[in-house]
Formats: sequence, structure tokens, C-alpha cells
Amino acid sequence: MPNTARDSLSWDENPDELIKIGKAMYENDILPQIPHVKKGMMVVMDIASGDYEIDFQAPEARTRLERRRPNAVTHLERVGYPTPYQAVSMWHARHPADD
Repeated sequence: MPNTARDSLSWDENPDELIKIGKAMYENDILPQIPHVKKGMMVVMDIASGDYEIDFQAPEARTRLERRRPNAVTHLERVGYPTPYQAVSMWHARHPADD
């Protein structure tokens, strides 16, 4: 079921707010659903829809997610680590118009 509070999210939002929303979604909505996922795997989420993909390679997960959700507002987390190295700001800085 879509989260109507997130349905209107876009890349025009404050990047810090997008990160906050993405982290909360990862911790509260996604992690409880994926207890079997190995440490180090990447979770790429569309924080507007709640859809996500998991892979050891972030670009692979992102490509699959964006095939389904071309306008995805993405957030990246690495399972078992506090941050996915320095990719968080890179992924949040990306804007569909830049592609």
C-alpha cells in the first residue's frame, strides 16, 4: 500500500529531508522484511513508492528499480553498515534531468 505522505516526493525536496525519509523507510519498513539478506548487500529504494531492489552491486539494483520506476526518488543503504560508504550524497545529488 502506498504511503500517501511520500507519494508527492520529488528530487526538488531538501536533500537532508530525503535522506531522513530514506533512512527511516529502510529501518522501519524494509529491514524487517529482509532478515535473510547478507551483510554488505546494497538496498536501493524509491522513497516515494516504497519499492526497492537488493544486490551486491548498487548500480545493478538501481538499474532494475529504475526500469520499474523511471521517476524514482532513490535512497541507498548497505545492509549491516551505518552508511553505504560515501555513496549516500552521490545518490541523493543525482537528479533525473541530469541523465
